[in-house]
Amino acid sequence: MKKLPLLACVVLLLFSCKKSESLDENNLKEPELIPVSFSADDFTQEIKDGTKISDTVSAKNVIRYLYYYVFEAEGGTGKIREIRQFKDTTANFGQIKDLLPPGTYHFVFIGSVNKVQTINIKSFSSSYFYITTGDYFYKRRTLTVSQSPVNEDIILERIIGKLTVKLKDKVPQNVSNMRYYFKFSPFYYFDGQTPVYPARNPNIFQARLSPGTLFKPVSSVNVNTKMPFDVVIRAFTADNVLVKEKIVRDVTVSRNRETVLTGYLFSSETSFSVSINDQWSDETNVIEF
Repeated sequence: MKKLPLLACVVLLLFSCKKSESLDENNLKEPELIPVSFSADDFTQEIKDGTKISDTVSAKNVIRYLYYYVFEAEGGTGKIREIRQFKDTTANFGQIKDLLPPGTYHFVFIGSVNKVQTINIKSFSSSYFYITTGDYFYKRRTLTVSQSPVNEDIILERIIGKLTVKLKDKVPQNVSNMRYYFKFSPFYYFDGQTPVYPARNPNIFQARLSPGTLFKPVSSVNVNTKMPFDVVIRAFTADNVLVKEKIVRDVTVSRNRETVLTGYLFSSETSFSVSINDQWSDETNVIEF
């Protein structure tokens, strides 16, 4: 009589363990991964030698580096995926294939001519990258990955402007070098898609000038596309004595546009103009000083 209850207890225990194992297996089961692919090989435009070629072109004709980052849109504290491509070594450059579990994600794409030296990855809202020289393109997308594969075409957009100074004077005999100062914001946030402020004050140095010849134009990229800034132009002797200074105030640079400062520094005209070249093309806005 006592064996029956004991047998029943053993059967119940085995059944309970089997059920527990089943539940544990379900809990530990890996989530289904959904194919995610992006074609990031188009751009809004490519401009060469000041002439617009086309509205969209292949990535390999414009950039050499492509960076891809994925962040969880809700509850995530950092990146969950990173892919870097280099034009010279990556097959199918501009094509990105990934596998992600269902969910909503922030996708970030950075395209550059030169290697990005600093990409500070933290949470999505605090991640940024450092802009130096060359051309930079960017795109951010927020997409929900469900049961169906994701296949998206991504068109990257230029995020920098360009500042160019063209002096119309000939180089005076006593001038050996030039320095150009202006506000420059070198950091760009993933989340806000805006430059990090306050801006810095770089120095463009132009040496080995040939007296009696025209000054060569100098240019620099600038991601400070939100705030007006002053441009200081200074000429020095070989002994670093200041010969002439000019300040052009409230200059603005816009995304995908070239702002050109042009005028005389040493002649009696002493006037300058500021032109904005839209899309590296032929639309010009001139500011004289």
